[in-house]
Amino acid sequence: MEVNNIGHMVKVGYEMYMNLLERAVEKEKNADKENNIVKQNINKEVKIDVNVSAYISDEYIKDPIQKILMYQKISNISNKEESLDVTDELLDRYGNIPIETQNLIKIVEIRNIAREIGVNKICVNGENLFIETNDRKLRLTNKKTNDILVYIQLQLNDLKEKLNEKESYT
Repeated sequence: MEVNNIGHMVKVGYEMYMNLLERAVEKEKNADKENNIVKQNINKEVKIDVNVSAYISDEYIKDPIQKILMYQKISNISNKEESLDVTDELLDRYGNIPIETQNLIKIVEIRNIAREIGVNKICVNGENLFIETNDRKLRLTNKKTNDILVYIQLQLNDLKEKLNEKESYT
């Protein structure tokens, strides 16, 4: 034990010092657990089965190396700002973005929201949208838009808001 720590221990008393030390250690352990849970959610794969075309065509990006690099950039999108940056880069370098490539970006955005709120699987079957977490399965119908990916984003954002409201009350 360092001299400074002994000086602090003498000032506050041994028992109180041990209690404070124990609380500090417990706080660090809890912070580590929370960080691990966040890391697990970020790395967790989300199964997305939506039956839409989502790719970069050979006509849009002709160079295979550039195409692979762009797939990596799109895959690494982790927030809205990065999504906008990649979209801007695509527009600047290659022109108007085909719908299939726009879909690819939307799917990555959907994956990110799903990870954040603990969704494991998103599936579209006819007019039904299924969203699954570890402890529940939601079935949604009555699409409000013709673009299924926009509909999924809206539903996930609604779910996220409801979860945030629920957390703020607890």
